Amino acid sequence: MPPEDAPAIAEKLLYLVAGSLLTLVGAIVKTWLDRRTHSSNRIFELRVEALNRVWQAFNEMKGLFATPVEIDFDPRSQENVQKAGEALTTFRRSIDNAQVVLPAEVIDALRRMDELYYLYLGDDQQRPSNFQRDLKRLLDELTTAANKTLAKQTHLVKLQFRT
Repeated sequence: MPPEDAPAIAEKLLYLVAGSLLTLVGAIVKTWLDRRTHSSNRIFELRVEALNRVWQAFNEMKGLFATPVEIDFDPRSQENVQKAGEALTTFRRSIDNAQVVLPAEVIDALRRMDELYYLYLGDDQQRPSNFQRDLKRLLDELTTAANKTLAKQTHLVKLQFRT
């Protein structure tokens, strides 16, 4: 090999090493982004599933608290109160189970709904109009918290366990 070709070969070798390093860095960054995107997508899916399970439990409970239009129906009868209490317990458990993936803001809104229903169940003097007004406000809070959470581009878990 002639000595005058050495600088050209060294330059080509330097370009080869630099290109390889850039490719390696690009592959590492792409892998990191893919993993983060996959995790974010999975958290999003888990949040939607958890919210759906909680919402199903809420709807089942809500139906037992609604007063059917029947002549002899007593919404405060022992049987109806027991059924509503069981549904409320199921709703509470679904909230507790969902706190692993749902953010604290959503869980807080759901817990306030649980509390409202619990207080309504035990209060014979509660006016349905006041209850409906409070429930609407809490549903608006839940909607805002859920939309804020689910509208994010990247979903991360920030755990805050409570009983």
